[in-house]
Amino acid sequence: MIVIPDRLAQNIVEVYGGRGVTWLRQLPALVNDFSLNWSVVVRHAYNDASYSYVAPGVRSDGVPVVLKLAVPDASLIAEEQVLRWYDGSGAVRVLQSDPARGALLLEHIEPGHSLVRKVQNGRDDEATLALAGVMGRMWRVANGDAAQPELRDIAQDTAAFPELGDRYAGGTGSIPSALVDRAQNLAAELLRSPSEQVLLHADLHHGNVLRSEERGWLAIDPKGRIGEPECEVAALLRNPLPELAREPNLRKRLERRIDILQEVLQLRRERMLAWAFVLTAVSLCWQLEDHAAVGDDLLEVLRILGNCR
Repeated sequence: MIVIPDRLAQNIVEVYGGRGVTWLRQLPALVNDFSLNWSVVVRHAYNDASYSYVAPGVRSDGVPVVLKLAVPDASLIAEEQVLRWYDGSGAVRVLQSDPARGALLLEHIEPGHSLVRKVQNGRDDEATLALAGVMGRMWRVANGDAAQPELRDIAQDTAAFPELGDRYAGGTGSIPSALVDRAQNLAAELLRSPSEQVLLHADLHHGNVLRSEERGWLAIDPKGRIGEPECEVAALLRNPLPELAREPNLRKRLERRIDILQEVLQLRRERMLAWAFVLTAVSLCWQLEDHAAVGDDLLEVLRILGNCR
């Protein structure tokens, strides 16, 4: 029997509407189809999945796997391409795929706990170092190689700002206009002086990095973008929520993370902070579009990022 987590069902309907309702109805049949096609015995799905049905299983040859099913769209196609491009370097491996139907069969990571646990245990510096290590293993220069995935440019994400204005007749909804204006101006400034472009994970935060006993920390769920390396730190700096927002001195915590990233990866501090502010504002715009509301925790992180040095 296929049990669909409540959170997943709610998110799918909010984001995809009628198309999402149809996909949820078809989901049990999809699980059965891919279980048969890929010779997998699937167990109960993880309850914390937000936008995909993700369930551990065992292949007929005894190999532990994870079946991931999502509403077929460009993001799932990008995820499959990026993971194949990384080929296990800092990221989970794809074993089989059918992106047109929204299906991936991934290696199962054991023990599989995420870096959120380190933050919860007061080991934030260790978590930041681990994330920096994963970044260094994954990045590839975007040089137009024929085998390189065709990914969305990070500049395209900044279209969220004018789209927000269109949606609210020149306003910014529940996001303070001063923050949106600042993000839009910073984005324009950053894009006037681009540096070397790399293939980015583009959602590399604590919940998307899991521990493998054999291969160390590995990334999952890439969005896939082309952009400068400093863009990659944005998701790290605004996560994990709500734990991060409860930090008594949030500015100090964020600046400490920046110190570590600057030292380990030799990234430019001002551009890290600027991109973090821009892309966190973009995330708020998307949150407002998908859920008609924004989270107070993320809004607070954006405000504090604006004061970091």
